[in-house]
Amino acid sequence: MPLMAIALFTFFGAIAWATFVENDYGTPVAQKVIYKAGWFSAILFYLTLSLIYNIFRFQLIQWKKLGTLTFHVALIVIVAGAWITRNFGFEGVMTIREGGSSNIILSTETFVQIKVHDQNQQYTYDLPLILDTNVYVKNENGKPDYSHNFFSHSLDFPGQKGSITISFDDLIPNIKDTLIAELGGKTYLELVTVGDRGRDYQFLESGKILSDGGIKISFNNSSDSTAIQIIESDTGIFVYSPVDLTYLQMSDQSEGVIKKDSLQEFIAKRLYNANGFAFVFSQYYPSAFLESISSSDPSTGFDGIKVKVSQNQRDTVVILKGGKGFFPTRNFFQFEDLYYELAWGSKIIELPFSIYLRDFQLERYPGTNNPSSFASEVTVIDHMSGKETEHRIFMNNVLDHGGYRFFQSSYDGDERGTILSVNYDVPGTWTTYIGYLLLGLGFVLNLFAKESRFRVLIRKSKELKTKSVVLCLGFLTAVSFFNDSFAQVTKIVDAEHAEKFARLVIQDHGGRLKPVHTLATELLRKVHRSDEYKAQNAMQGVRGIHTNNLEWNIEPLIAIPNSEISKKLNLPEGEKYACIQDFITIDNQYVLEKEVAAAQQKKPALQSKFDKDILKVDERFNIMLGVFTGYYFKVFPVSDDSTNTWYSPFDPAAKFNAEEAEIIDIIMRGYFQGVEEGYTTGNWANADLALTALSKYQEKTAPASLMPSEQSIEWEITYNKMNLSKG
Repeated sequence: MPLMAIALFTFFGAIAWATFVENDYGTPVAQKVIYKAGWFSAILFYLTLSLIYNIFRFQLIQWKKLGTLTFHVALIVIVAGAWITRNFGFEGVMTIREGGSSNIILSTETFVQIKVHDQNQQYTYDLPLILDTNVYVKNENGKPDYSHNFFSHSLDFPGQKGSITISFDDLIPNIKDTLIAELGGKTYLELVTVGDRGRDYQFLESGKILSDGGIKISFNNSSDSTAIQIIESDTGIFVYSPVDLTYLQMSDQSEGVIKKDSLQEFIAKRLYNANGFAFVFSQYYPSAFLESISSSDPSTGFDGIKVKVSQNQRDTVVILKGGKGFFPTRNFFQFEDLYYELAWGSKIIELPFSIYLRDFQLERYPGTNNPSSFASEVTVIDHMSGKETEHRIFMNNVLDHGGYRFFQSSYDGDERGTILSVNYDVPGTWTTYIGYLLLGLGFVLNLFAKESRFRVLIRKSKELKTKSVVLCLGFLTAVSFFNDSFAQVTKIVDAEHAEKFARLVIQDHGGRLKPVHTLATELLRKVHRSDEYKAQNAMQGVRGIHTNNLEWNIEPLIAIPNSEISKKLNLPEGEKYACIQDFITIDNQYVLEKEVAAAQQKKPALQSKFDKDILKVDERFNIMLGVFTGYYFKVFPVSDDSTNTWYSPFDPAAKFNAEEAEIIDIIMRGYFQGVEEGYTTGNWANADLALTALSKYQEKTAPASLMPSEQSIEWEITYNKMNLSKG
């Protein structure tokens, strides 16, 4: 039992430690050092064995101890689900261009991908590698020491006397290649490629093959018939392609096609395109040395690892470029009497079905270029059944197909493509769900069992003396007074009026009709991370912002999760909330503009915790702008609208006819006058009447079949107040 207590203490201590490590050094470091470390798995394994042992030790397999037994079994099942997920599930990313389709997933995890062959026999292996590129370990001189990324893999190849070893040699963060033109060097082509990972400069050595995004380009190497061959001769440089090549001549904008299996001159500064993959011949180097250096610019997106290959007591070092979420760039070379193909990065996973992107849709916050929501209209093409089904993927609306789950994650910079996160973990997910179900059942059974610990505590709680209760009530009263004394807003919306306002129907950006209570609650929880603000509920806050902009403009509503962001906003030390004014400079510039732009340019897999926090704060700021401008107040339907689109009275794009516009103007003027009267005299009757008029307008204008019933509104409000998602 003492040993189990030590194990539990170590387990929770490790989780706490992992939180700090992840915050300071990123998720990969936390995974490498803690979550996926052998000692952490050993602790979980020991705790699981202890749970199984305790079931028999305390004789829990009997009816009167069913609750405790269920609780123990639930924990065992949850750990089993986590083990299944870790070993058999995987996550990845799928990118699709608008009007195109894909069945390719790039794994979230990265691997050193090994292929060795002698043109008759081959060996392949994918070695998992969590690479830490942060300065987590430093040497005695205070410089980064990347040796903790060490890995080693040995293999026996037929016909070889000893084992072949492939091991880590060094790390080159933010790797960048450069050519130094000198005599005695090798021949290179400088190519600029434009593929799924964007624009990239490539240096292709004579005799080598470049693999980039599924396309291969060889230079003076005819060993791969599927590659586009660049051939050097005494008369010039030529291209021979197994597929048609379209081209655009940059100098005169002329276009043309090079037919497959034909030999044509390879012309510099001409943009070639093969099946959506573009490349340009930039420069020819007859003699140069290639060096890979570490760049200070993190936007390169790539890191490099030096890998040492040992065979027959001889060594050679090769450099592999890669990173999470990128197509792996393969390094082809011959060493001794074997051929090697090494790569580092995400694994390519092919699905038995394809997803076609019909349309990518992006909405922005009013008055800004920042995205508020985005969605993908897709068609799933199942090659096995021949069926095609249409889906719309957006936040909280997941596509499930064939055991795979597709989530809307991000989008391409030109807004013509989507990036979907993919998860495959059917057995692990269901095992974990069953574990949580048993856990809940165990709590319920323990709650009602006569001799359970819960019952004992309840009986003891009744023995508390009255003075303890009085002391507690006094403390709560003091806390309430302390909080109220800091309220700055002098005009507070009447709570009774706010409750009536909460039952008004509104349309969200997904088109769903719901009570204002839901929208207001979601907005406050998103922006302030709370259900209340200074003793005012979400409805009072949202109404206050609409009708009393001046005071709410300086209220610190926006939660700031990062101290570095607080400093950029010039907040007092320790302050965790900011107001709208904190984000705008005197000359009307957005304070976080550069940081937000830098974070948005990075792929999700490459974003640091600071980047993610910046994007969260930016979203909260834009949400608050939307609340201040009435962007979310879509309470007015349009008559005879086949799309059933509702509008805010402050939306200049609203499609109201003259009669509707006049009625809406009367309602809104009456409402604002009623609210001002309520602020001044405390009489909210006229504001209530304006709300009633607005509700009647909705009932008259919107189709009755689409309007939620009063009962459903009450149920939804009750659900919101329960706040079951609160952590």
